[in-house]
Amino acid sequence: MWTTRDAIIYPISLAIMLCIAVGCYFIFRGKCNKYKIIPFQIVAGLFLGLEIAKQLVGLIAFDEYRMFWLPLHICSGIILFLPFAVFLKQKWNITKVFWDLSFVVALMGSVALLGSPSDTVSQSQSLFIDADFMGYHSFFFHLLMVMTLMLYLALRPYRPHTKDVFWGGIIFAAYLGFVAIMANVLQSNFAMFLNNNLFNLNNIRDSHGYYLFQFIQWLIYMVCYTLSGIAILLGTRIYFALLKRKNRDKVPMKTNPEGEQKCGVDTMQY
Repeated sequence: MWTTRDAIIYPISLAIMLCIAVGCYFIFRGKCNKYKIIPFQIVAGLFLGLEIAKQLVGLIAFDEYRMFWLPLHICSGIILFLPFAVFLKQKWNITKVFWDLSFVVALMGSVALLGSPSDTVSQSQSLFIDADFMGYHSFFFHLLMVMTLMLYLALRPYRPHTKDVFWGGIIFAAYLGFVAIMANVLQSNFAMFLNNNLFNLNNIRDSHGYYLFQFIQWLIYMVCYTLSGIAILLGTRIYFALLKRKNRDKVPMKTNPEGEQKCGVDTMQY
């Protein structure tokens, strides 16, 4: 659902982020991957800074801390995945899996945000008028997910492979299982594992119990992960096929598979 205010705020915000992504493209064009990950390291730092600030505000500024503020949502996964992707050694295979997880979660979060900002971002209807810190956090946090996706499209620091999507799916499934357990233990609606009005899932919960309801909820997320992973795989392969055709008649320099000049060891392309 888009409100009138959403239709003003989000296009402006997206235009600003698009300008940043285009600027990064020209700044890092032709550079090797160790430079290309710098914008992602900055974004990962912003994610962590926002989350630390959120937890401190929740503990200090409010009379009662709400368990719902814990980073145990679908979009919260990027706080875990992206830092591992950008700060671990890039030659490790597990690092490539975290790159995949980061971009898949960023794609899922971006689709949810652009599809219905008011349902994805808390307090979006009162944003910049009377929202509290949690509302601002939710707004900027989800915009950073879109920024992550834009940077990926602009800089292409990582070329996904099928095995990365597969192993990423294993980790994502385990993460969802942990979130579902914590939702039951803390009785907080993390990732809608206790209450979800979409697709009449609450009717299934009321008639068949929580176990079936939560399994279907888990299955829906896994389908979304799979579709997002396939979209990234196909999109990347189509892009590289077009790039290869474009550069077919050019005299190559010493380049990596993206047609960009190497510097040092090319650890992300393989």
